[in-house]
Amino acid sequence: MNPIILVLFIGYVIFNRNFIIFLLDTLLNGTEEDRIKSREKSINFYRDKFSNWGDFELNRALTIIKEYPEEAQFVIREIENERK
Repeated sequence: MNPIILVLFIGYVIFNRNFIIFLLDTLLNGTEEDRIKSREKSINFYRDKFSNWGDFELNRALTIIKEYPEEAQFVIREIENERK
């Protein structure tokens, strides 16, 4: 590789660091819109799953809530608040 091109590339990366970070984040995690849709899909899945649970199962889930994914924790707490 030509050393001049390497220096130009390094300079480009330094000056456009925010764009490079945004580009890598988008490639690895998808766009913000995709993340929101994925989160909503997960929340709806857990809401359907947990809404049929009885009090015993819900209380058991509350004791080990940290072991569930973030979306599931949100739904479990939401259902708990509805039943109070």
